[in-house]
Amino acid sequence: MDSTTKEPKFEEFCNNLNQITCSLDRRYKANCMTARQGAALASSTWDYFGGGIRSADPFSDNCPYPVIGLANSDCYYATNASVMYDEVLGINSRCFEGTLVKSEFNHSSLGNAYCFNYNVISTL
Repeated sequence: MDSTTKEPKFEEFCNNLNQITCSLDRRYKANCMTARQGAALASSTWDYFGGGIRSADPFSDNCPYPVIGLANSDCYYATNASVMYDEVLGINSRCFEGTLVKSEFNHSSLGNAYCFNYNVISTL
């Protein structure tokens, strides 16, 4: 995490605190969870956000990353798909990120993750 810009230096870390995103394997919807704690961090080098904000994982050097734990987050076996996005669930579905939302719904400022069916097309 860059302490000046508060931007991650590696793709697997989150851009925004509490961002809704996809797991690294694209199977699950995930959340970049953080927690506010009053105590100071062990190292000021890791105090990227100030105010006692910490990554949910104490071993991440305070770099938030996508954590699986949202309701109906499994793109393979979730119990219901969102009508906001016309999601498709199943063994051939994966998680995608974006701003795709039907006109009657509002885009979330924390980001959106969707489960859609996909096909791999070989170009051989």
